[in-house]
Amino acid sequence: MKKLIPITCKMKKQIEKLFSLLLIVLISLYGCNDKNNIAEPLPGDVILEETVNVGFTPAVFSVANKISVAVPPGVVTNGAKLIIEQVQLAKAPQDESLTFHYVYNVSISSGTQFTTPLEISFYYDAAKIPSGTQFTTIGTSYYSTKLQKWISFQDAAVDKSTNKVTFRTNHLTTLSVWHRQYAYGYTCRWKDQTNRTD
Repeated sequence: MKKLIPITCKMKKQIEKLFSLLLIVLISLYGCNDKNNIAEPLPGDVILEETVNVGFTPAVFSVANKISVAVPPGVVTNGAKLIIEQVQLAKAPQDESLTFHYVYNVSISSGTQFTTPLEISFYYDAAKIPSGTQFTTIGTSYYSTKLQKWISFQDAAVDKSTNKVTFRTNHLTTLSVWHRQYAYGYTCRWKDQTNRTD
């Protein structure tokens, strides 16, 4: 009969280290497949790709009836690429309180953070807003990968005559335009009264 080798404290610590290393390797290989854990902007169809050359006035890049981006002077390096992608709504992160009209990825190759805000306008689809509600809010948001939720732009201004929402941002990522409705008799607390259309 073979004699069993006793496990010393030193051997035990070495075994624990080996198991820890193995666990780290497995996590790095397979990771977490949670579909809501979005580390990068969602892939979409490119609807605009332009070279940015800004003079003394803001350069405006637009797609008719969808989106426009105004880049102020001195914010980005001339020659950088501005790319706008439209994301399929079914693939975008959801929020039960919002009805999304459009979701876009807006990026500039020279960087995503800006010292002077960019002005962006989204066009919303008025046909998506049914009648018969007491309150309707139209707004814009960006998706926070850290918080895993949509964060509204508080300065968004709605122009109902052109179905356009305009806001300013000093960073670019996945952006959306949406509406929120409240039926008659429903009590709600308003965080921001500026975008109400009632």
